[in-house]
Amino acid sequence: MNCVTQEDVQAKPLNKVDAASCRFPNAARRRVYFKAIMTMVFFAAAATIEAADAAPGWGIDACLTAHVSDDEFPAYIRLLRASGVRVVRERGTGVRRPDGSYAGDVRAKFRALKDAGFAVVAFASMPENAAMAPGNALPDDLRAVFEHGKILSRDFAGLVDAWEMLGEPDVGYCRDLPERAVAYQKALYLGIRAGGEGSSRDSLAIMGALALPPGPWLERAVRNGLLDYTDAYNFHYYGQAADFTGVIRAHRLVAGPDLPLWVTECGMKTVSPGDFLAADRRRLQAAFTVSTARQARQEGMALFMPFILVDHMDPYALTLAADRPLPAWTAYARLTREWPWPQRPWMRRPRTPNPVVVQWVPDNTTTIPCKVSGTYRFRGRTAIRGEMRIYNFSARPVHGVLRMDGSATIATSFPHERDLTVEPGGVTVLHGEFSPIGVSYFQAWLHIDFVSDDNARSPLSFGLETTPQADEFIEEPLPIINAHQVDAASRRVPNEERDRDVASTIHPEYLDYHISSTAGPWLGMNGVVVDQASMKGARFRVTEATGDPEGDPLYPPMAVARVGGLPSDGFLLVSPDRRIDRNFSLRVDLVDDTGQRFTIWENLGQSYFAPARELWLNLRDFHVYFWGRCSPTPRFDPKKDSRIAAAILLRTSG
Repeated sequence: MNCVTQEDVQAKPLNKVDAASCRFPNAARRRVYFKAIMTMVFFAAAATIEAADAAPGWGIDACLTAHVSDDEFPAYIRLLRASGVRVVRERGTGVRRPDGSYAGDVRAKFRALKDAGFAVVAFASMPENAAMAPGNALPDDLRAVFEHGKILSRDFAGLVDAWEMLGEPDVGYCRDLPERAVAYQKALYLGIRAGGEGSSRDSLAIMGALALPPGPWLERAVRNGLLDYTDAYNFHYYGQAADFTGVIRAHRLVAGPDLPLWVTECGMKTVSPGDFLAADRRRLQAAFTVSTARQARQEGMALFMPFILVDHMDPYALTLAADRPLPAWTAYARLTREWPWPQRPWMRRPRTPNPVVVQWVPDNTTTIPCKVSGTYRFRGRTAIRGEMRIYNFSARPVHGVLRMDGSATIATSFPHERDLTVEPGGVTVLHGEFSPIGVSYFQAWLHIDFVSDDNARSPLSFGLETTPQADEFIEEPLPIINAHQVDAASRRVPNEERDRDVASTIHPEYLDYHISSTAGPWLGMNGVVVDQASMKGARFRVTEATGDPEGDPLYPPMAVARVGGLPSDGFLLVSPDRRIDRNFSLRVDLVDDTGQRFTIWENLGQSYFAPARELWLNLRDFHVYFWGRCSPTPRFDPKKDSRIAAAILLRTSG
């Protein structure tokens, strides 16, 4: 492996891995990057749960309205009523027509669930035909989002107890950057609240569930006010049962004492399509479901939902049909009957949120939005143009001051301070641009606030960044340590005194990870063969086909080596020699001594707006993965994590 200089690093996806290099800064440069070149139910007491009432606790991501026919629906209601579950999670509402009717109307099924004694959680759909910028997933006009929230609240009054907004915004289900996702959530939350005013009971509005444990994305979203516009804190979990409590506690630190915790999906993929009903793997799924359910109850959560009750041939499904439950559902139904949920609030007490929302609307033809970094990248030296919009979703005028922090690396035509009055239901639009100062790489964060006369603050925060260039860096060797120990006779990791570079990379519950090959400092595991290896690089290939492009979900193909230290700041450079698609994917994990896996999972760091052959992944953006240990504050620290295993996970269909 070779190294380079300046503060930025990259790694690459492929079928094989040629080399890895690292660049360290010279005296005049402060960025460093690594370069890795790789070829390679208890019956419900009532159908409505009042806001001040205790949480029901036991739930299920049922998905009946999406996956169950009208004929099957009554049988599934009977199945649910035989358990202790009181809350069912469904999907969207269908498309609302101009006359107010809905295509694929689910309201009759929601009513059947309510009449059977269940509370209903549903997805808040997006407004139809809402205009959005090319490449974005979210509408630009937040007034349309606000009005849509009001309509949903009114059309589904008495049918939906809680609306989920923008599911898993921290990963690929939403391409927009954090500040835009939060602005959307604010407008939708305020609309749902406004639509419920004067009704006998408001529906709850819940943040879209986070896919990952706390990390850089969440920090950026919280700076923009994410947690001020939700009635509970919502997340998903797809990892090992033994690691669930750590993830709950990490989320609790972010949520604080006032926001109840919900987990609306909790699942473990244990089977492959080729062995869908494997008895041992289905028992493992059942054990996972019971263990995580117990942990959720013990850790004081407000709501717990396994994923997923029904979905044809989905490996996570808990049933094949209403009369064909799998072991996981049988075990969970028994647990929920025999172990009632304690009395706990399931929402934060209603408050009056700030009705002013500040939104950044970039011209995506002048920038490359990079979700992983939370930044808008300059296209060369061209200015980034866009609009700053200030919305007032209240019934009175709001007067205040818009303030923007200055930056030594950014020139802007936007005012650093502007006195504004925003009319009721109106929006004030400011046009402007940002330009880079100087020629070297930088990343800068803008912090903007609208402060009203009553001192209410409406924040907006996002980053601007120049695109890293290879000629800004100097190559130096990246230290790889040849320190692994393997039982050569059995070709398996020894059950006792296992080598730390392997033990920290795999999960300790699985001691029989198969070692496919060893060469130099690298281990090939679960079907990966190391063809060539030295301290400078390696070439890998996947040889064992499983019939499933993703392989065995519990034993993914990977190559592992110990890294003898990383720079305090930098980039991982990813330069694949083949296209990443449904037949091939790659992930690079950096695993610390505690077993925390840090990775850039989102599209492998690639921009959705301008895919590039080379990907520059900032070490500061490495995010703790949902599979692995999780400390209370899971942030990747190259200085602290002096013993790091680099794991390259490869998946191929052939």
